[in-house]
Amino acid sequence: MTKSNSCICLFPLFPLFNHGSLPLFESMNSEDSSLLYSILYENYMEVLSEGMSNSTIIFCFDKKDKNNIPVDFENKVTDIQWIDTNEPDAELKNLNNKYFKKFNHNLLIFAHSIGVSSADIKKIFTLLEMDDESILLGRNGDERVALLGFNNYNEEIMGSLLEERHRYNELLIRSGRHDNFVHTLSNFMIIENKNDFKKLYEELSRKESLNYCNQIIHEKFTHLFIEYKDLLK
Repeated sequence: MTKSNSCICLFPLFPLFNHGSLPLFESMNSEDSSLLYSILYENYMEVLSEGMSNSTIIFCFDKKDKNNIPVDFENKVTDIQWIDTNEPDAELKNLNNKYFKKFNHNLLIFAHSIGVSSADIKKIFTLLEMDDESILLGRNGDERVALLGFNNYNEEIMGSLLEERHRYNELLIRSGRHDNFVHTLSNFMIIENKNDFKKLYEELSRKESLNYCNQIIHEKFTHLFIEYKDLLK
């Protein structure tokens, strides 16, 4: 069977909307923590709506969000996969069986990241266009992995992805042990702590950020920056 071209999966590591289950971000309350996570997710929804018509896009949400997801989110997506973020390895295997193995090029993006533009995605898929097995690791400026591209699902690598997603060099070494071409990209952002929040503020003040975050999303972030200006000091 001939494979389709490409698949993009947006993968959260925790609930985004269930205030009783989502992790609190720094000094934020549950409502604003949810708002931050949802804006990050919505930003990818906007990015993936631009020029990705030839790709199959999978929007994953934790099962605990099932009765809490906003209607406007549901209306913007076509393929929702409800997952258990407490069992990420099992969920990745399920996604492979249902989706990844059907496509030539796959991209897994962690939903609490930002900085990936539609041009970046096209570049990633171009790098994966080869007959040999190929993997791409996209990271934050430090050791944290924001995304993974691949043209063949390697269970040994993917099985350790969630556990080692903060250890880029170890993942790089592990990927290199297999007969893979390994590509790397950097300067994506992961938003997990106060320093990340401050960096996000600084990056969004740059004109170039409009390449991956439109003006409407900028304004939503601005409300949080104003409310939590103490985190920016």
